[in-house]
Amino acid sequence: MKKTATIILVAIIILCAMPFVSAQQSFTLLPTSVEGRGFSLLKGENVTVTLNVSGGSANDTTINFRVADPTGKTIENYDHIKSVSFSFAAQLNGTYTLYFDNSFSHNNKTVTYDYFIQSPGSNQLLNSQIALAVTVIVLSVIIIALFAIAEHRYDRAKSKPSVQNLEKSESEPEKHDY
Repeated sequence: MKKTATIILVAIIILCAMPFVSAQQSFTLLPTSVEGRGFSLLKGENVTVTLNVSGGSANDTTINFRVADPTGKTIENYDHIKSVSFSFAAQLNGTYTLYFDNSFSHNNKTVTYDYFIQSPGSNQLLNSQIALAVTVIVLSVIIIALFAIAEHRYDRAKSKPSVQNLEKSESEPEKHDY
């Protein structure tokens, strides 16, 4: 029983995670450098990006940051940031590039960023997956409960004396050895 429940739970987790892509990366951005990191999107996909910068010196802890679409057009731009979080919807199919700019600095910076891509309509898909998962869990609990009740009744029936044995013992007089 426990093995079946575990398999069902793992399947539900996998189903619920399917419509999303998420990644986290960390790297050292060298002084006076600009580095680009790209990822592919389909038109309509929604992306959330979170960025954090550490390192540098007391007065030099930020970077410039921008996002370019597949044509090279800047769609998000942030100057001298230490952290930022934003979302956008892909307007075109293709590679979107995150540009990390430390060109104004003479210090290394550690950049940690993650992005979360959500496919169009995945909210509706997720809602149906959650409904399916809840239905499967409820049905599983009902089936397990029915098996437990049936097993309990079987055990009780097995431990009770039969009606025939009770009638036989009542009709026969008790024998005593004196």
